Amino acid sequence: MTSPSSSPPRVSLRLSIVLHFQQEVDCSTDTLNQAFEEVYEPLLALLGDSPRLRLNLYFSALILQHAQAHRPAFLTSLRGLVGDGRVEVLGGGLYDPVLGSIPERDALSQLQASRQLIKQALGKAPQGVWLPLRAWDPRLPVVLARAGLRYTLLDDAQFVLAGLHPGELGGHYTTERAGHPISVFPMGSELSQAVSSQPPGEIKELVSRLGRKRVRSTAAGEAGHLEVLVADGSALLGNGGLQSLFHLLEHELPWVKTQLLDQAWSQAPGSGRLYLPLGARPDLRNWSLPASAVARRQGLIRHMQQDGTTEDVQRLLGGVLWSNFLVKYPEANRLHKRMLRVSYKVDRLRAAAKRRSQAGGGSSDPMDLAQVVRGACDALWRAQNNGVYWHGGSSHLGIYDPDLRRRTFGDLLRAERLVDAAANDPANRGWVAGTADNDADGHDEVSVRSPHFQALVHPVDGGTLSELDLRQAQIALQTSFSGGEEPGERRLEGTEVCLVFDDVAQEGGRDDGADAPDHADWSAVLPRGAFQDHFLGPETTLESFARRQFRELGDFASQPFEVMKVSSPETSDELSAAGAVTVGRSGVVQDTEHSLLLRVEKTFRFEVGRPRLDVLHEIQNRSRDSAQAWHALEWTFGLPSGNPAAVVLRREGDGNEDDVALVSGPADLGALTWFEWVDQEAGLSLVFELDRPVGVWWMPVTTRVQSPDSSQDIVQGNTLVFHSPADAWGEETLHLKLRVDFLWES
Repeated sequence: MTSPSSSPPRVSLRLSIVLHFQQEVDCSTDTLNQAFEEVYEPLLALLGDSPRLRLNLYFSALILQHAQAHRPAFLTSLRGLVGDGRVEVLGGGLYDPVLGSIPERDALSQLQASRQLIKQALGKAPQGVWLPLRAWDPRLPVVLARAGLRYTLLDDAQFVLAGLHPGELGGHYTTERAGHPISVFPMGSELSQAVSSQPPGEIKELVSRLGRKRVRSTAAGEAGHLEVLVADGSALLGNGGLQSLFHLLEHELPWVKTQLLDQAWSQAPGSGRLYLPLGARPDLRNWSLPASAVARRQGLIRHMQQDGTTEDVQRLLGGVLWSNFLVKYPEANRLHKRMLRVSYKVDRLRAAAKRRSQAGGGSSDPMDLAQVVRGACDALWRAQNNGVYWHGGSSHLGIYDPDLRRRTFGDLLRAERLVDAAANDPANRGWVAGTADNDADGHDEVSVRSPHFQALVHPVDGGTLSELDLRQAQIALQTSFSGGEEPGERRLEGTEVCLVFDDVAQEGGRDDGADAPDHADWSAVLPRGAFQDHFLGPETTLESFARRQFRELGDFASQPFEVMKVSSPETSDELSAAGAVTVGRSGVVQDTEHSLLLRVEKTFRFEVGRPRLDVLHEIQNRSRDSAQAWHALEWTFGLPSGNPAAVVLRREGDGNEDDVALVSGPADLGALTWFEWVDQEAGLSLVFELDRPVGVWWMPVTTRVQSPDSSQDIVQGNTLVFHSPADAWGEETLHLKLRVDFLWES
């Protein structure tokens, strides 16, 4: 006798399977060829053996572009499946951006470029759109509709937050913005998760239960309930899950009808209107929040588990705000705001090209602006790929990946260089300075641009340089990353920040440290910066500074400075002409027994005719009594080559055999007046000169990524510390001049 749980349901089930395949924007040809051989081509072969099944697929643009150039047979097969109505290919942003995080003009352009690519490659323009990280913004209907797209899909948790009951979800819903409608399918999270992790028997039982599900919406009608299954195609094919699912659908679940999203959208009316809040994939929640907030949340969940209300209440605890990653990681925010500034420059050039075209300027012009715009847009759009702006543990390093940060900065520099050349930027010939709120923090920064430098002086962040680029070498220096506490254990080990990645997708997670007090939060770890002022406790050592475990006696590091002066070059001597920015702060150095009133002023002097930077530093004793303190000027910056083994430091008189290697760990170099920092792989040297002997410490900035099976140390950058006694008589001023010459191989 057949058990009730295994008998065919009275109502059939419509199943839309959506598989997404994504690649990094700069992955190699070898990587792509391997993916075609091991994943994409076997997928089409598997589908060819299952003629009853229908699939919805999303491919990153890079995959389709590679197929056009190197895998025409794959495109022919895929085009045939699309033409036969067996496969639907979804569109998206050309380089997988979080669409709501980039300017609307770029979102629209990327969507249109992707749509054109798919139509050219497969003969049919997409009607649906894939949203990376399923990141939703209520403003998206406008840009999606303008791009000619009709529907997308989001996690079912988003619909619950909008007020729907999980048991009532079905079909598709309509949302709109300013009269622009878009349909949204809820993704069935239970089935999607089960297909990736459960054995076939349990999947069959779940599908049978879903088939019997009564949907109140009249949209289901006689057609049956619609379930949308979403999975990472590469992972599902690699672990055999897709093969098992196909076997179930072909041989054991004949009453399940697989359906393309286009058919599901056009053949059944919508289930109603709703407005969805901001949100993203639910498993990103803990990664997007400070560790202290995660701890409080987990404590609340444990209390709910005791009351038996966990599942119902958790659904209503709020969605995932992708933008919180920009709060949690200042480096991601600075990179994001830099991207927005470059987008604005590219858009101005695009407008100029349009005006020239309308005025009759064309191919006879010495510079084809349209071609320049295409190149600049491509570089900008690559930098808008979502991967670098967030972090998801050991499975997605994201902002923790120094190579990814370096490549993104490189794309932005390439876009700017194209725009600046086409626009005849005055900074290509001389000094340009201005003030604006470049990072949208509510405070103005001073931007400096010259033929050799592009810099951003950040007064409210300790009067530091938040950006320093070598324009002609196309190198961004301020690319390091400080790291911080992530969900999991809290501990320090050696000179590294130790990040233990647990399975934080499970909200109940661990109990370890879940109720730890806020003062244990690593958000209070002392920040790093470019020419940041510290006043150290006398017990500070090289090792404790490297661990960021030292007493900060002053209130200068990361505290607001005032802009005192922005000076244009005053000499006609092209070689020695220099512009300068001076910032200052009056503050207090407080030890257990003494309180010192000091003023710190520093001038960043950028030479116009050569790549030379002078930092003129002053410490003024504001009282009539003598002052004694220990001052340290810190410069943390990235590694242009991305290879820490290639970075060495040479002191005056040393031969190459005496080079100090970065990978050797923190080093006390003694009191120096000259040394050279070298990235041998990048061909870049920084030659330092000081006007008096100053102690120099040098150390790598390292994060440790630890998973249950292994650990990985990642060198994020390096820190130079110039330290010396700050002993001054009453009202005396101490001076230090630090000169840096930047040399690189052409």
